[in-house]
Amino acid sequence: MILSLSKRVETNLPIQAEAEAINLATRVAVNRGFANVVVESDVKSCIEALNAPTDAVPWRISSISADTLSWACRGQQFVFKWSPRDANKAAHVLASWCLGKNVFGCFGQGYAPRPFLDVINSELLNVVIAV
Repeated sequence: MILSLSKRVETNLPIQAEAEAINLATRVAVNRGFANVVVESDVKSCIEALNAPTDAVPWRISSISADTLSWACRGQQFVFKWSPRDANKAAHVLASWCLGKNVFGCFGQGYAPRPFLDVINSELLNVVIAV
């Protein structure tokens, strides 16, 4: 994990909130000069929108998706991948904590909320290294 952050968005639709999160991640990666970026989301329709022809994108996220792709073209290489929700637990824990505490912004290593770090640490403990 290089960077974790949260941002309040003006929508109550989960698909738009996720599209905004993907857009934010893409912008941050480009602005920080990251290369070979993989953006994962558990909202399949958002990922499909970024990998599909423009006319196939749901209208509720079409402008957000177009902006995301515009930003991605400025970066080195972006891949947008779907991942199952259970593989995205840390992001959901962070979002829930931030919403509950009304906290938004960047969290440096060692300064992230304890529930978020607990998920990260438990996932590290479950990693099996094959030799």
